Amino acid sequence: MTGFWFLDNLPRVALEREAIQSLAESVDWLKDPTWHLRGGLVLEATIEVHGQNFPIRMTYPATFPALPPALRPQQDDVRWSGHQYADGTLCLEWGPDTWRPEITGRQMLESAYALLQIEKATVEGESPIAPSRHELSLGQSLRSTEARVFVSDTLHEKLRSVGDHGGQARLSYHFQHKSCLVVIQRVEIAGDLWLNEDVPPTLRQAPESSLLERAIIFRLHVDAAETIAISTVEELDTLLAAHGRETLSVAQTKVNAAKPLSAIVVDRQGGLHFLLRYIFDSPNLHAPAIMRPSASATGRSSPEFSSLADKSVAIVGLGSVGSKMAESLARSGVRRFVLVDHDVFLPENVVRNALDLHNTGELKVHAVAQRLTKIAPTVKVDCSTVHLVGQESNALVASAVRRVGQCDVIIDATANPRVFAMLAQLALAQQRPLIWTEVFGGNLGGMIARSRPGKDASPFVVRDAYFAYTREHPFEKDVEFDNYDAISADGHVLIASDAQVSVVANYAVQFALDSLLEREPSRFPQSLYLVGMDRRWVFEAPMHNVAIETPPPSVTTDEVSDAAESAATMEFLTGLLGARSDEAPAAP
Repeated sequence: MTGFWFLDNLPRVALEREAIQSLAESVDWLKDPTWHLRGGLVLEATIEVHGQNFPIRMTYPATFPALPPALRPQQDDVRWSGHQYADGTLCLEWGPDTWRPEITGRQMLESAYALLQIEKATVEGESPIAPSRHELSLGQSLRSTEARVFVSDTLHEKLRSVGDHGGQARLSYHFQHKSCLVVIQRVEIAGDLWLNEDVPPTLRQAPESSLLERAIIFRLHVDAAETIAISTVEELDTLLAAHGRETLSVAQTKVNAAKPLSAIVVDRQGGLHFLLRYIFDSPNLHAPAIMRPSASATGRSSPEFSSLADKSVAIVGLGSVGSKMAESLARSGVRRFVLVDHDVFLPENVVRNALDLHNTGELKVHAVAQRLTKIAPTVKVDCSTVHLVGQESNALVASAVRRVGQCDVIIDATANPRVFAMLAQLALAQQRPLIWTEVFGGNLGGMIARSRPGKDASPFVVRDAYFAYTREHPFEKDVEFDNYDAISADGHVLIASDAQVSVVANYAVQFALDSLLEREPSRFPQSLYLVGMDRRWVFEAPMHNVAIETPPPSVTTDEVSDAAESAATMEFLTGLLGARSDEAPAAP
C-alpha cells in the first residue's frame, strides 16, 4: 500500500477516466477535461451553461472512493450558487451523507451542470434557486459567522411589541473562544423598562457599566429584503429618512459618549434585524446571526420535573461527587441550593471534579455556585464555607446546619463518617430525606443510600445494613480503600476514574430526584445499592448493581417517648411565650 488511492486502486482510476471521457464525448457542455496530480488526483474542465463558461476543479480526496470528490470554481472566492459552502465547494446531489462508492466523478459533473443550469437561467425579475436536498444544522450555518445573538421567546416578543415611536436597548459583547455573543441586557419602550431575565448573572451588566452600548429600536413598514441588504450607516439613514424617522447618524450625535450606536429594525412582518456598529466612527454595519430556541427546546426536560423549581437541595461537600450532583440537579430543574464546603480547588482536583483550571485557588463552594448560575440564570445559591466538623465557631456551624435542615433534600457527598452522623441526626430531627454515597477506589464502583422519613429506615439503620453486608462480604484482602484510592498488596495505587465517580454521582442524583418528586411508589424499591464497575468482589460483571435489603421504617419506644417529651416541652415553651406577652408593657 502506497497511501495514495490512485496508485493502490488503478482499476478505479481507469473507470473514472473512461466515465468522464465518455461524458465529454456525449454532451456539448463539458469542455477540455484535463487531469493533474496536485497533492492528489485533480480534474479541471469547463462547464458551459446558457452561454456562460464556468471553469471547475474536481479534487479527489485521499480516501476516495469512500468519500466523494469536491467540486469548486478554479478561481478562489468566486460564488456561483446559493448552494455553495464557505470554502467554495458546491453542494451537489452527492455529498458525504448520500455518497455511495459506486458513484463516479461523471455523476458529480452532471449534478454540477444541473445546478448551474437552474440557477444561471435568465428569468426576468427573479433569481432562480435550485431546490435543496437538505437543510443545514444551526452549527453548520454559523461556522462562518463570528457574531451571534440569542433571542429568547420573551425577548422576541418584547422587541416585536415596539410601536412606530421606537425604543432603546442596551447590549453588551462577550468574546468567546472563536465567536462573540451579543447580549441584549434591557429594553425600554414607551418609558417601560424591561430587564432580560434570561441573561445569566455572569453576563449581566449594571446600568452604569462601561461595557454597555446603546441600540435604537425602529419599527419600519418594509419587507425583510429591504433591511437585509443594508450594510452601511448611510444605507440605513436613507431608509430611515424615507420613512420620516430620525437617522442613526443624528441619533449618534445625541449620545453623550464616544461609543458606537447600533440599530434594531422590526420589519413589516415582525422580523428582527440587528445592525451593529462595532466602531464609533466606522461607516459599516454588521448583522450578527440570530439564534432562536429550537422547536424541541421545551420538550428537552420531563414535564414531571416542572415542580423541581420550587424544591431546595442542600449538598454538603463539593468534591468530585458533590460538584457533579449539583450540576445535574440544576440541569434537571432544581433552582434553590444550599452548598456547604470549606475546601479550595487545586489543579490536582481537575481529574474528577466538575470544575476546571479556571477555578484554581477558589473556594469550591463559590466556584460551583457560579457554575450553577451559568446553567440556570434563575438559580438561587446559599453558600457556606464552614467546616461542619472542624474547628469553627459554634454559632457559624449552627447557622449553616440550620439552613441545611430547611431544604427539601439533604445530600452528604463528603464520605466523612462524622459529617454523616451530624446530617443523619439533622435529617431525623427535621424529617428530611438524606442521600449519601461512597465511591470505591480501583474502579470497583460505589455505594448509594437514602433515608426518607416514614418511608425508609433511619439513616443509621441503613448504614448499619451496609456495614453488615460488608462484614458478610468483606472487600478483597489485598485492597484497602481510602479517599477513592485503592492500594494493592504490592503498593500500586489504583485511583477511581472520573467516569466511575460520574456514574456513582448520577445514580445518587436519581435517588435525590425520586425523593424530591415524592414518587409513589418509588422507582427504587430498596434504600441501599452497590454500583459495580468491574467483575470483582460481589459484582458478577461490569455494570452489575446489587440491591441490599434494609429493615422497614419503624417507630421505636424511644421515638414515642421523644414525641411525648417534645409535646410537653412545646407546651412549656408556649406557656413562656404567653407569660412574656402578659408581661409586655403597654405601648406609649
